[in-house]
Amino acid sequence: MNLLDQWLISVTFQAKKATIWRNQSIWKTIFYLFSLLVLCFALTIFFSTRQSEPISPTIKETQLHVANGKLVTAKSDVILLSQINSLIVIGSDQSFENLRYENILLLEEDTWSYGRKGYPLQSNRYSEAPFVKNGEFTYDQALKRAAVLDRQLKWFAPIYLYVAFMLQLFVHIVLISLLALAGRSFKRMHDITYRQAWTLTAYGVTLPILIKTLLDLFGFQIGFMSLLYWASIATFALLAIRSIDNET
Repeated sequence: MNLLDQWLISVTFQAKKATIWRNQSIWKTIFYLFSLLVLCFALTIFFSTRQSEPISPTIKETQLHVANGKLVTAKSDVILLSQINSLIVIGSDQSFENLRYENILLLEEDTWSYGRKGYPLQSNRYSEAPFVKNGEFTYDQALKRAAVLDRQLKWFAPIYLYVAFMLQLFVHIVLISLLALAGRSFKRMHDITYRQAWTLTAYGVTLPILIKTLLDLFGFQIGFMSLLYWASIATFALLAIRSIDNET
């Protein structure tokens, strides 16, 4: 059975039919999983990076600088750095909780903070910032720093995306392996090997990752998405394994 037919069966959650190819080469399964992750990752990056913004224009608009250890701006704003899944929030009155970006740099009047969304941010005084000298960071210095960062992002972003993808691939392989090991425990009741359980579990990724990708593209956030994601994969694998006896 070709990959397109396998995708159609998997995306419609027809777990019983998926058992037809449970004896296929493990390398074909790995290739399918790799291709699926590449496609969904590429779609997310392609559409999200269209929202990316250079830093320099926002610095000009906000007139950002630091004087006497305090941030001075003409207005508050948010800079979206989609290519590295990050955002810079200028001003404490800007809401960023509904934005899906993970890495945050928050610039408030008295402090600057950084960290990951959902976790406490590490807060510091401007006097502790590496770019502030004697409590001063002029507007011209801010423009020069922004220009440098814009140039650095052009070569850093591909590295970041590569590492992010490889990490996603690694996580999927590890958790699929663990779920397959759990599925292997059904051997006494069902005719299943570890390789077959791994294959069925890997194809269970198809529908959950499609839904997750669409939610990301449209900006929807579900707090327990990871739990639902892997629970759906486990359910697909379990349904497939339990249907094997009816075929043998």
